[in-house]
Amino acid sequence: MSRKRNSRVLAAASLLLLTQCQGRSESDFTERVAARIREQNPRASVRVTAALTLEVERPDGARSTHSLDNLWKECGSRPTACGEPLERYVRLAAGGLPKVENAATLRVVLRDREFVAQMQAAIRGARSPKLLADSQPVLRPFVGDLLIGYVFDSEDGMQVASRGALAKLGLTEAALHDRALANTEAALEAIPYEPMEPGSSLRIVSAGDSYEASRVLLHERWRPIARTVRGDLLVSAPARDTVIFTGSREDVKGLRALAGRMSTEQHHPLSPAILRWTEDSWVVFDDASRR
Repeated sequence: MSRKRNSRVLAAASLLLLTQCQGRSESDFTERVAARIREQNPRASVRVTAALTLEVERPDGARSTHSLDNLWKECGSRPTACGEPLERYVRLAAGGLPKVENAATLRVVLRDREFVAQMQAAIRGARSPKLLADSQPVLRPFVGDLLIGYVFDSEDGMQVASRGALAKLGLTEAALHDRALANTEAALEAIPYEPMEPGSSLRIVSAGDSYEASRVLLHERWRPIARTVRGDLLVSAPARDTVIFTGSREDVKGLRALAGRMSTEQHHPLSPAILRWTEDSWVVFDDASRR
């Protein structure tokens, strides 16, 4: 089949998938995208690990985890324009994301230990010790049970920055961290937030760029926000796309309850931990020690 004809077939199949998925649940959408990836690459093993999350293992043994969150949102908000991104996503997931090991695209992200466990499970089947070592994600402790991770950001999605990529770039871990942090700060606008509801002392960061939690790592950007709350600034990042905050003399009970619920209900969960902003760092907030 010619490349042009193959492209038309793929586009038609993606359009059919889009039509079938309209009005359906996240789980339905995930299963149907998984089926399209299998059609595109019959030799690939595709497993649904959660709603809007897929794991793909290609014939060469390479594994990758794919989040459908952004695709789901785009197809929901612009259903008539979803065909092209859906087609591109299926093609990339079936054939593997192109490597974008460019230091200019590095970003910092927050991770939890569950993510680390999932990554370790995904790469455990690597076919050689070197591939296993190169596939290890680069991580560093942040605060509490949270970790700092690194990704390459491109128009086709985020790719985990692995130790193999670190070696190719010729960067030390410290240099990688500094570069990724500087890139993230340059790429993101000021922290946009609003009350959870009119009159509420609980505020939520709303950016819609999948880097809400990464903004917690931009320490100095929280300094002016700290001046707007009563007491100490308390922040929680219960999920990748969610950051909520209040003051220590405001609605701490509400913050704790909301963080706990969001960390179990939202996609890409992180931690219900509450962090307190200080001049130099974040620390885990302890109610008892502040009384």
